[in-house]
Amino acid sequence: MIYKKLLRTFALLVVLGTLFALNRAFADEPWVRVGIGLFQEVHLEASQGLKISLSDGKNLAKNSVHFSIAKDGTININGTSSHAFSILVTPRGGIARVNGRPYRGRFMLYAVGSDIKVVNLVSLEDYIKGTVKLEISPRWPQEAVLAYIIVVRTYALANLGRHRDEGFDFCASSHCLCYGGVNAESEITNSLVEKSRGLIVTYQGKPAQVFFHSESGGVTESASAVWGKQVPYLVSVVSPWEEEAPHAKWKVSFSLSQIEKKLLEKGLIKGKLQNLSFEFGENGRAREVKALTTQGVFTFTAHRFREAMGFDKLPSTLFRVNIERQSKTIPSVGPRENPKSSRGSQRKKDIEELLQKDWTLDEIIAYLQEREQLRKSNLSVQDAEVAGISLTQDVSEEVWCVFEGSGYGHGVGLSQWGARGMALQGYDCFQILQHYFPGCEIRRAVFR
Repeated sequence: MIYKKLLRTFALLVVLGTLFALNRAFADEPWVRVGIGLFQEVHLEASQGLKISLSDGKNLAKNSVHFSIAKDGTININGTSSHAFSILVTPRGGIARVNGRPYRGRFMLYAVGSDIKVVNLVSLEDYIKGTVKLEISPRWPQEAVLAYIIVVRTYALANLGRHRDEGFDFCASSHCLCYGGVNAESEITNSLVEKSRGLIVTYQGKPAQVFFHSESGGVTESASAVWGKQVPYLVSVVSPWEEEAPHAKWKVSFSLSQIEKKLLEKGLIKGKLQNLSFEFGENGRAREVKALTTQGVFTFTAHRFREAMGFDKLPSTLFRVNIERQSKTIPSVGPRENPKSSRGSQRKKDIEELLQKDWTLDEIIAYLQEREQLRKSNLSVQDAEVAGISLTQDVSEEVWCVFEGSGYGHGVGLSQWGARGMALQGYDCFQILQHYFPGCEIRRAVFR
């Protein structure tokens, strides 16, 4: 046990020394640590060879190497234990392949239980090259792509260390920026990265905290409305250039049971859902949600509601909500498209069904308990309809919430489709960025 601790301590010192050397090597620009993933086995190869640096100071030279976990928890090299918990692999030139996938830069391998964590050490500009095509089309107007690249560079600089506790800066998924290494590059985007090298968005001479999204739906949202944080340049601006965006208009439906399940899974509510009330901001986006359940009233942001429903399922918070009640005798599988309803006629139909229904004692008790809960919350059935969406239902019906909206994403900062539309209208990347980040300037970053 003591031996293992000493090995880990020594390995850490070697890694820190290596990272310091890398920092000096990238003196002209920062380097980025990208967590590629956890693997049971890792195969690394490079046409010009690999330098393998062990924690005991020894170096090995190979064209290809296979890593796995030894019985003592250290990393095996081609089946032989290295007695190392971390290893640095440096290509002697060109591109290296990790399990067949090509990447630029160097690699740190860490023993993590029965797996090997692979971290790609890559320059900032090469990191950006491996992300752009996964987020925006290289075929879009050049000025729109340039604007996006400048935003991504600014975002990366401002968020270095986002996964510090896990030993890297960014993951390779959409949680940070989708990163695919060389396979995600294109000649067009690579040339634009080089053309804009070092350019970032600044506010009062410092790197700005920027955000971006796919589509705004015609107007962006402020950071204060979405996350409760006031930022001078993350304010709402019009974006009328998005008519061709794929989510310019959308409609989705969720059943009461689907909404209730999602909110319970995220811990946003407790009890049986009875009513939803949405508070909308000046720009038409939902800001706050109140959920009435059998255990009380729960309040949370519309952003968290969208997260619970699924960002890909509920495209944005720029929506309006209607309700549809459907008899359970008609099979239904949701979400469904294009529902039509009339609240007045539906309410009349509900009353007629209640009068004709042969109620059991349990159903009557459940019905009265739900109405009593509404009364205790100072919401009569009529008031609940006014305040939001009454989701109270009997056993013969299913309630559906119909969301009709525009846009895709949180709506803060740069709209990718808005930038495309502006570029088609003749705006350059600087004008695009100054529109979506008012008060900001575009400057070349200085790395020391």
